[in-house]
Amino acid sequence: MAVNLAVNGISLLAPLTGVGQYTYNLLGEIEKDPDFQPWFFYGPVWDTRRIDQATLESRLKAERVSRIRNLLRTFVPNSYAIARHLQQRYFSRGVRNHAIQLYHEPNFVPLRFDGPIINTIHDLSILRFPETHPKERVRAIGDALPAAIERSDVVITVSEFIAREIVETFSVDPSKVHAIHNGVSEQFRPREAQEVHDCLAKYGLTYGSYLLAVGTLEPRKNITSLIRAYEKIPSGMRRQFPLALAGMKGWHYGEIGREMEPSVAAGEIKLLGYLSDDELPQIYAGSSMLVYPSIYEGFGLPPLEAMACGVPVIASNRASLPEVVGDAGILVEPYDIDAIAEAIMSLIDDAGERERRGRAGLERSRDFSWEKCASETMAVYKRVLDDQVLV
Repeated sequence: MAVNLAVNGISLLAPLTGVGQYTYNLLGEIEKDPDFQPWFFYGPVWDTRRIDQATLESRLKAERVSRIRNLLRTFVPNSYAIARHLQQRYFSRGVRNHAIQLYHEPNFVPLRFDGPIINTIHDLSILRFPETHPKERVRAIGDALPAAIERSDVVITVSEFIAREIVETFSVDPSKVHAIHNGVSEQFRPREAQEVHDCLAKYGLTYGSYLLAVGTLEPRKNITSLIRAYEKIPSGMRRQFPLALAGMKGWHYGEIGREMEPSVAAGEIKLLGYLSDDELPQIYAGSSMLVYPSIYEGFGLPPLEAMACGVPVIASNRASLPEVVGDAGILVEPYDIDAIAEAIMSLIDDAGERERRGRAGLERSRDFSWEKCASETMAVYKRVLDDQVLV
């Protein structure tokens, strides 16, 4: 019989960023395996399907959704601890009702569970760069991480870099930590100009004639350095190759917005906002390059997605990014404005180098897949379950 697997699906209820993409794509593969029956925990309800916020609300009575939201807003504004308490009540009830045998928490801090726990920790930015997160998040998750790691049977990380950081930071037995790389979805692929024309036209973009940055517009993504580097390149280049920023406005966006305001007004920087699952691969494929000078990443999906589209990548030389990009991309010091600008200009000036880097990235991207990620993850599940039987 299939193992009843609990997965915290709350990250699927918001626009999908890193954790949500990981959860959605990994479990999409695990759902295909008859050995496991995933049960997704969405707070008030459980479901055997990956669902989004609209679907969730359609399944709940409107007054119940409203009552939960009003309770949180009125009595516990911004209170992570109380929200977790409410989640725990729903979670424990569902564990009993669905005879859960194994629990995978894809988002750092697992809820209480009496059986085996698999915990995915994507990065330690909360500890390494606390200034790039809201203070409440730093307190809540930072304080909870040591205990979360202690009560997890296995910790999965999305890169060897983060695995080493966890072992060194928390003095964890290395055998407890497993690095399993993220994958890249099949919709990220090279596309001809005609295929993406309508999507690009919607945003005022021309195939092969714009720079792209993807990610939430917040301090950790180092957008300010990118903007300053972009403004250093000659005005003629900026007119020919505008910078398109794809992502939601995040925490402390105000400072970033003020920094880019003149370039936005001049039409040299284009704010695309959060792109749909259909649009994002097209925007990647139509770009001349991805520039990703993030100061810290546990993995870094955008460079991999760009490489899978045959697009050359300029990325930070820090944290896990060299592990993902390898020799295919150009790695730069994220705070070296001149180095970022020079890398951009070198690719603009040399179409042959852009093509070479694009081919190299496409070849490297083939080493990463969600199928491989799921296969390695399910091997961890089975090992933990076998250990439980032996005990």
